[in-house]
Amino acid sequence: EVVKMLLDKGATINAMSEWEGTALHLAALKGHLEVVKMLLDKGATLDSTNGDAQTALHLATLVDKAQIVGLLLESGANLDLRTRDGMTALDIALKHNYQPVVKLLSSKIDMLREQVL
Repeated sequence: EVVKMLLDKGATINAMSEWEGTALHLAALKGHLEVVKMLLDKGATLDSTNGDAQTALHLATLVDKAQIVGLLLESGANLDLRTRDGMTALDIALKHNYQPVVKLLSSKIDMLREQVL
């Protein structure tokens, strides 16, 4: 409710902290699905990066939040973006053996490949 109130009062949705990123980054990292939905509905920039070149997709993957990963993918998150360490979201999921997230990301990659062919 606090987030909704702030947005309704005109808070800058894409305000950026140098290292933490935007509200979308923090909501994804903390696993707040409803806040992520609200921010996306209000026009949050999907693929903005924090100080470590991480997107909300990278952060949701890092904390194994499959529902948020799915929502970000449905919203058009870029799967090719790499963190400062050179990792994609799929690389992160594989490294931590987060199988539900690996499946989501792999399925989206396969779907995108089929569209290209």
